[in-house]
Amino acid sequence: MILPTSATFKRIRKGKPVFWRRELVSILRLAALILIIIAAARPQIGHGEEKTITEGIDIVLCLDVSGSMLAEDFDPNRMEAAKEVVKDFVHEMDGNRLGLVAFAGKSFTQCPLTTDYHIIEQLINELDTQTIPVNGTAIGDAIGNAINKFIDEKAKSKLIILLTDGENNTGIDPDIISKVAYDKGIRIYAIGVGTPGGAPVPYIDPLGRKRYYRQGSQVMKTHLDEESLKKIAALTRGEYFRATDNTSLRQIYQEIAQLEKHQIETREFTTYNELYTYFLIPGFCLFMLEMFLFTGRFRRLI
Repeated sequence: MILPTSATFKRIRKGKPVFWRRELVSILRLAALILIIIAAARPQIGHGEEKTITEGIDIVLCLDVSGSMLAEDFDPNRMEAAKEVVKDFVHEMDGNRLGLVAFAGKSFTQCPLTTDYHIIEQLINELDTQTIPVNGTAIGDAIGNAINKFIDEKAKSKLIILLTDGENNTGIDPDIISKVAYDKGIRIYAIGVGTPGGAPVPYIDPLGRKRYYRQGSQVMKTHLDEESLKKIAALTRGEYFRATDNTSLRQIYQEIAQLEKHQIETREFTTYNELYTYFLIPGFCLFMLEMFLFTGRFRRLI
């Protein structure tokens, strides 16, 4: 800042105006105003919501976690075989949003639609027959739960992949809820799991020994209701697949992975770094300086 000299004060005493002081006060006022206006606009580094368009479809995975999934006609059992294949399927779904619903006698949302495949895989790993400790197979409930995941979504292609080894014996009628899915533009790919002759279902007794459920002297077997699953798929213009071993189950998911893709919109959020203080503080200081010069002894010299 340039300070007045003694010669300048002499000119003032002689009545000669010093115009640069008025200009200095005006410049300070203008600079302070500009800085405060910029601060009020809240300048920021970073991006709020970014929208990107990617190729893909919205898929909700519905997995049966009832006790019959422990049947050992798959290696090591239906549950573990299904989990491994579904995790591989998730890895192939880059660009798609996936959701996860588990069901037994009730259904429960494990994860809404997301592109976070790591969390989907983690949740699949945690699934077992105790995830939903309610006996039964509520296929209709699972479909209804999956439909709710699409309520606010605008993807052109919506898909439910239903994997089960049993027949519906509780909850909503699958035929009725499948018609609702069709009305909402949702296709269902139903996968029936199990060998044609059925398989016994093991359990662990209080002594830690493997036993099999029996009815009298006969070992009970779980059987697949293929006709119901075929009808579910047909009602939604989807497809039905039968998996009789690990290999065929893997092939089914690979086939589904090749489905035609459509555009979906994904959102990414980042936090803002506020910069307004870098403008507000200097602006305030300039404003105070301008007030001092305008109202103080310096003002009387102008």
